[in-house]
Amino acid sequence: MHNSSLLITGLLLTAALAGVCGYQVENRLKMVATQFNFVESVQMARDHMNAATLKAESGLPGSSGAWIALFNQKVPFAPEGGPAFIVNKQGNPKTGAIGISATDFGQELRITRPSYAILTEQTAVVRTSGKILLVAETKPQKQI
Repeated sequence: MHNSSLLITGLLLTAALAGVCGYQVENRLKMVATQFNFVESVQMARDHMNAATLKAESGLPGSSGAWIALFNQKVPFAPEGGPAFIVNKQGNPKTGAIGISATDFGQELRITRPSYAILTEQTAVVRTSGKILLVAETKPQKQI
């Protein structure tokens, strides 16, 4: 009887440890997804602005919503569900959605990774000149 209770205890501890490790891995994957969405949108914005500048055309998306429609072609969902990109200047720290704010008819685009999980908020400003300005990161809102 002693060996079976020891075996059951070992199995329960193994299952609990697997659950904790699985939770940590899942959270890290969600943070990677948020970072990927941020970097991918910055690169897409830079590429579109450079192409528009080279062609001397105003073929840029003219609003935040138009930029979001472009980004959603690659990544439509945030890590915690809902849209991957939203119209605001800080993103959504609960879902990991990236904040998008266009100014000057889309000539300048502010892209913000929210302080999701243990990530810090970070903003990139992409301009038609092809320049990317990174705004200083802020402290995360919560720890895991």
